[in-house]
Amino acid sequence: MIVFGPESAAGAAPSTACWLRARSPGGPVPAQGVDLVFNDIAESRPGLVAPDAALIARALAAPLPALVTCFAGVSRSTALAYALACRARPGAGQALAEELRALAPWATPNPLVVALADAALGAGGAMIAAIASIGRGAEIARGGLVLWRPGKGGDVLVEALGPLPQV
Repeated sequence: MIVFGPESAAGAAPSTACWLRARSPGGPVPAQGVDLVFNDIAESRPGLVAPDAALIARALAAPLPALVTCFAGVSRSTALAYALACRARPGAGQALAEELRALAPWATPNPLVVALADAALGAGGAMIAAIASIGRGAEIARGGLVLWRPGKGGDVLVEALGPLPQV
């Protein structure tokens, strides 16, 4: 079981899960859980911290059940949840990407995290292609908190916050 979403909704998650906390540099250091510090970027950029193979290896070493959070619950947490699901169900990347989309229409998994996990799991590009096939998620202010049983569906524990305001 994997629960993923925004850090602000983490209190609604089962307390027995290993907590992976994706956060940007400079944010408060969590008192518990696996601290994964990187910016939500799709490629390396000067002045920002990109995820790397060592960070993804730490994330993939987490036991299940897992709680995976990030600021908005849209990109970093969904990418890490997808990676953990693919670790648990090798070869099911496409089906898992489609299940992720059905559970979380707002999910836009960070492509760099997905690419690094694809390499770490030896998926040969299948994870990258699967996430590309589901496209960008719906524009939203904050994703919901989702309990995912990879290959068996899941439930939304905390609803997502509506679309982003037009500017």
